[in-house]
Amino acid sequence: MTILDINTAVKNLLNNFDGLNTHIGYEGDVFGGATEDELDDWNEQLDETRPYIIGQKLDSGFRAEVKDWHSHAVCLTGLSFDKPLIFDLAEAKMGVLHFSATLTGGVGARYLYKALGSCSLTVEIPVTYDWLKLDNGEDQILAVFQVKSASVNLTAKTAAELDEILSSVTAQSKRFQNQLLMSQISRSYKNFHKLTGLDSKDFYKPYVKNE
Repeated sequence: MTILDINTAVKNLLNNFDGLNTHIGYEGDVFGGATEDELDDWNEQLDETRPYIIGQKLDSGFRAEVKDWHSHAVCLTGLSFDKPLIFDLAEAKMGVLHFSATLTGGVGARYLYKALGSCSLTVEIPVTYDWLKLDNGEDQILAVFQVKSASVNLTAKTAAELDEILSSVTAQSKRFQNQLLMSQISRSYKNFHKLTGLDSKDFYKPYVKNE
């Protein structure tokens, strides 16, 4: 059960990161605002910064890539998506895409990296029927980025090592949750700004060096 517990904790941290990734630099109420105008402004920011999957039809199969996994997301998690995913129609019909990702050190809090160290993992994104439109003449489609599960290769670890890793993931998740609580109280993500290790002008950039 420990490996499942570790993977579940990783998935939960990534899913709890959604709002932070889209609104870390937002000047208003990061949780949506009180007035209709504020909510419209919040939604406009969301539309511009939300991570997504872009899919294209190839001569044989499909290509999918994670977009808008921003610089501050890399610095706060340590997670980077390595390369586009190439898959066939049969895989699309299975209901999930398996993206390869890595955890690396560098500037920022890098909660997942500090919990797991440098490693590779698989992030599973649900597939919708929209992918099948690419087989019906559409050039590309956009799909929601939502983590269904995350899998870290831990099969070579001993029971004692797994317990230690789970304790580390739990501790880093708690640190992250404590910061999220501060954000909820202040209705702002400014408490995360220093934790990125970036100047705020470098938020929302497509790439950040890991050194």
